Amino acid sequence: MGTSGGLPETRLRFFSQEYADIQKLRERAQKNAHIAMKLRHKASKYMTSMERYKHKATIMREKSALVTGKIPVFQEQMKELQDELKVGAQAVGTGGVRPRDQSKIHLRIRKLQEKVVKYQRKAAYYDSKASHYMAISSVKKVNADIHEEKAKAYDIEAHNDNMRADRLQQATEADVSEAGTHKIETGRA
Repeated sequence: MGTSGGLPETRLRFFSQEYADIQKLRERAQKNAHIAMKLRHKASKYMTSMERYKHKATIMREKSALVTGKIPVFQEQMKELQDELKVGAQAVGTGGVRPRDQSKIHLRIRKLQEKVVKYQRKAAYYDSKASHYMAISSVKKVNADIHEEKAKAYDIEAHNDNMRADRLQQATEADVSEAGTHKIETGRA
């Protein structure tokens, strides 16, 4: 009788320990799922920031293209003035009169050259800003991918913990029902 009475108590302690293990597994699974959710939130923030920087880079490229598009107009004006200088030089060489003051034409050409250089520098600045923003965007994308991968790992861990808890709970419930039928049989005897 002493052995049959001790067996259910031992089993009850064992089952209560298993239930505690199941509870710990479920808590750990919930914690991992929460961490995965936080990591996905961070990844989405990085993705939003990445898109913002990509947009800034696009704007900078558009500004660069706009500024670069103005340069040929100045170069055309310079060419016309240089042609006028050549015509004037030829007229002087043949004994004719200069059509315009040559120094003013030289000054105008110099100012147009300065404008071309200014716009080239501006375009280069916009291009460098665009490449800088794209580099930042790439870093944000890498960070987003890292956080997404970590979130997947935590999701897998949470799923595994839930599966282990489910298997343990099924095994425990089967043992409890078996112990209950054993207790009833022992009580009848």
